[in-house]
This record gives sequence, structure tokens and C-alpha cells, in this order.
Amino acid sequence: MELKKELKSLLVDYYYLRFCDFDENPKVEDIERGIKLFNNNDCEVIVAIGGGSVLDIAKLINIYHFISNSLIDCIKSGENGKTVVPFVAIPTTFCSGSEAIHFAVVYIDNKKYSIADKLLLPNLVLLIPTFTYSASSYLTEVTEMDAFA
Repeated sequence: MELKKELKSLLVDYYYLRFCDFDENPKVEDIERGIKLFNNNDCEVIVAIGGGSVLDIAKLINIYHFISNSLIDCIKSGENGKTVVPFVAIPTTFCSGSEAIHFAVVYIDNKKYSIADKLLLPNLVLLIPTFTYSASSYLTEVTEMDAFA
């Protein structure tokens, strides 16, 4: 079954928002848009389904959704939000490892910032092998080699 169809059938009884308007390598502007969507819709949980960038964006929205200062200032100063909601990670690629580590990355003006906090860890990780089937053969090969190495 196609991933989108399977998810739609699982979520039929729930109100949910889909945030997917971002590129690889999370940019601060993506996080800001995600925080705005999250806060304007009174979201109560985050479910991230995707590869490392998707999981990192979800982590960062979660840890920063309730800050009162500028997001860029918080990231640059190392200040993290301390209010998080339940977070479920469902990886769809092999070996990004983002679902199992307390780190996330974000780019500000093409400069990479690493954020570390135990609050970035998901409350629940679901490893569903069929969700990796839609990945291209190239991505599968690269991430399998990464896991092997």
C-alpha cells in the first residue's frame, strides 16, 4: 500500500495538519513557518514521518514553539525552549539516526548550527519497514551503506 494512502486511512478519525513545504537541510525560515502553523492551530502532538531533515524540523519546531525571543537569537545563543509536546518519529529512510539522537541541525544564512538537548528526543519511535519502500533505489543504497559503515 502506498504510504500516503496508508496514513490517510490511519488518520481518518483525527484532525491533523500536514507541514511539508520545506527543502532538505532545515533552514531557520522553515522552522519559523512550522512554528507559526503549529501555534496558530493549537497543535497538541507532533508526528514526523520522513527522513533526517523531516525529523530534525519536527524536533526544532517542538523545542522552539513556545519561545518568546527571536528564533535566530535563541539558536545562536544556545537557548532552547523547555516546553515540548508529545513527539512521535516515524523514519522512512535508513540510518539518518535522527529518531534516536538528541541532536538536530538548522541552517541560518548557509551556516550550519547543531542543537543538542534531551528534549529533542521523540517520546515514541515507530519503525515501519514498509514505509521505506517508497525511497528511491539510490537513497536506499546510500543509506544502507551509511548504516553498514
